[in-house]
Amino acid sequence: MEAQSLAAAGRVRVLAVMAEARMTTYPEVPTLRECGLDWVYANWFALVGPRGIPAPVRAALLAAAERAHARTDVQEPMRARGIVPVWDGPEGFARFAAGFGQTSAVLLRELGLAKA
Repeated sequence: MEAQSLAAAGRVRVLAVMAEARMTTYPEVPTLRECGLDWVYANWFALVGPRGIPAPVRAALLAAAERAHARTDVQEPMRARGIVPVWDGPEGFARFAAGFGQTSAVLLRELGLAKA
């Protein structure tokens, strides 16, 4: 959670999270769905590169990134910040990104920040 340091310092109080399920770092904090709002919105990070990377180079980059992502010393700092580490590869991320775009469009329209 991006506001975790503010919450730890007592500067903000976490009322709800926008995740599918409660966060392990804040098990007492309900999801928005539990509060009656049907919104789920995930923050994400991705490793991206330009189109046209030669197949052997792409394969080596993906393998190295997957190994790095699996390391405890990479995952633990993320978890400590309230980030749930997920490795889903290029195809899985493409599906996630498409769904994220659709969810964002609906959310922005519902908030009145985008045209219908």
